Amino acid sequence: MADELNEVKPGDLITADQFNALIQQVKALLEAAGGGPVVVPNLYGQTLASAKAILAIPGNNLVLGGNLLDAFGQPVDPNDAANQTRRVIGQVPAGGARVAAGTAVSLLVAAKPTTGGGTTQDPVITTFSPLQVPVKEALQIIGKNFSVLPSDNLVTFNGTAAAAPSGQSSTSALFVVVPSNFTGAPKAGEPAVQVTVKVKTAEGKETTGFVTVQAPTGVQHATLDAFAPSPPVSGQDLIITGTGFGSTVSAVKVKFSSEPATGVTPKQVTPTSITVTIPTNLSGMRSGFFKAFTVVVSVNGVESIPDANDTISIFTP
Repeated sequence: MADELNEVKPGDLITADQFNALIQQVKALLEAAGGGPVVVPNLYGQTLASAKAILAIPGNNLVLGGNLLDAFGQPVDPNDAANQTRRVIGQVPAGGARVAAGTAVSLLVAAKPTTGGGTTQDPVITTFSPLQVPVKEALQIIGKNFSVLPSDNLVTFNGTAAAAPSGQSSTSALFVVVPSNFTGAPKAGEPAVQVTVKVKTAEGKETTGFVTVQAPTGVQHATLDAFAPSPPVSGQDLIITGTGFGSTVSAVKVKFSSEPATGVTPKQVTPTSITVTIPTNLSGMRSGFFKAFTVVVSVNGVESIPDANDTISIFTP
C-alpha cells in the first residue's frame, strides 16, 4: 500500500506509489463530479449509420443508448435500413463531455431519412469525357441536375443499364463504366459506333445524349472487391481485397480520391490483397468525423476503374 501523503513541502520526495495513488484519487473525484476518462465524440450532423460506427470504434468505450427518438419524439429502430441515413440533430451526453467507460449515448435524429434524393429540375447531359470511349472503360457524363445520391441515377447504353455511378459522381458529373453487353457493342477489331446514353433520376426524369463507343482495348485493370476493417480509420492499415494486384510492392500505388498525387506505396501486396496505411492528412479530414474517399489502385501505372462500391468513409480519431 502507498504511504499516506497528507502534505507536500518543497524538497520532499514522492514515491511512485504515492503519485499513482494521487492520480487514482483525482480520477475518482472527476467521475464523482460527472467527469471521466472517455471523451464523447460530437455526432451532430452524422448519419445514424456513421454515428453507430463511431461509437463502435474500439477504444471509444461507448454504446448507443436504447431510447432512439426522432424530432417528433417518435421511437426509431436503429437497425432498420431505412433509418440509416437520418441525420443526428441532438445527443446526450453532449459532444466533448467526459464520461465513464461504457456510458450510453442517446441520440435524437431527423424526422425523415435524408437520402439526398434527386432534383425537381430536369436533368441535362451537355457533353462526355472522353468523347470516344472504349467498352469496359470509364466515362464521365457531364451535365446538371442529376440526383444527389449517385446510385439514384440510372444510366443506360442503348437501353442496357450500366453499373451504378461511382462515389466520385455529383449532380453535375456521373462516372460510369461502359458495359460490354449493350445492343450493338463493338467487339475487338470492329469499328466504333454511336450509342444513345440516357440518365434517369430518382424522380423518373430523363435526359439523352450520344457518345462514340470503341472496341475494348484489352487492357487489364485491377478490381477492388472489399475493404477491411469497417470502419476504416486514418493512420491505420486498410486491407483491400480484389484481383490483378500482382506481387510487386513497388509497382502498386493507392490513391484516396486522387490523393496523394503520387499515391501511397502499400506495406504488402499479393495478387488478391493489398495492405496500405491510410494517410492522416487527406483533404477534409476532421477529428471525430467521417469523410468519404474513392479508392483507386494503380498497377504498373494502370488504374482501377472505380465503381459504386469503391468509395469508403474514413474516420479520423
